[in-house]
Amino acid sequence: KTIENPDNSSYSFIGISRVSTKLEYKNGFSPLGDPSKSLIVYSWVSGLLGWIFMLDISIAVANLLPFLPFDGGVIWEGIFEKITKKKDLAKKMIKVLSAVTYALLVINLIGLKVFG
Repeated sequence: KTIENPDNSSYSFIGISRVSTKLEYKNGFSPLGDPSKSLIVYSWVSGLLGWIFMLDISIAVANLLPFLPFDGGVIWEGIFEKITKKKDLAKKMIKVLSAVTYALLVINLIGLKVFG
């Protein structure tokens, strides 16, 4: 349907609205059956893989925190030992770093409203 051009009344506009495609699947369209069921399975599997990816990244980041039992703590202990050349001083430094990290994590989880 055409309408009058607001700039020049001798020209017209063609009215184009949102274009969409409608697909209808008939029985026997694909050898696996109804494609909509395949899309449901694909959606479920892609959602599952997304959650697994996020969980994997979260575990990796948590493992790098400078807590002594985690890998990040062991890495920092090695760095402190390399810098100070004293194993006992490095252990004390990593304990302090672990305590500070634990405190920051607790404050972050609980919130500052509890502490004042």
